[in-house]
Amino acid sequence: MSDEFEKIMEFLSLASSEKEAKLDDIFQNSIEFFDHFKHVQQTGSKEEVEKMKIKLEKMYEKIQEESRKAKEKSGLSSEEIKELASNPQHFTKKQWEFLQEARAKLEIQNKELLAQTEKAKSQRMQNLSKTKKTHKTRKKDWLRS
Repeated sequence: MSDEFEKIMEFLSLASSEKEAKLDDIFQNSIEFFDHFKHVQQTGSKEEVEKMKIKLEKMYEKIQEESRKAKEKSGLSSEEIKELASNPQHFTKKQWEFLQEARAKLEIQNKELLAQTEKAKSQRMQNLSKTKKTHKTRKKDWLRS
């Protein structure tokens, strides 16, 4: 897992010409990384989940940095870049199919992750409300002691 993370971070640091040659590999590593993240979130300890969150934050920061550099270099806005990225004419057939497959998998994983997060939040709220209810003391009990 950390191997996939390191490969993703290394890829993000490559020059543009090098990135294109390794695009298929990075998508595969990304899918494996997010599959592992999903598994850790479901079955991992609090420490493992926290480590994964830290890695995701680092990855997000690196992606934001690379995105900023690409926008500056190209002179395009975020919307223009999104528009270009959503047009299959800018990719080979193989790249486009791979992008669509990766996008679909990431959307599914994102929905599952959001559902798990909401479920965990709901459970924490329920546990918190149970804790508060069981620890209440009555005013009449204060006077007896």
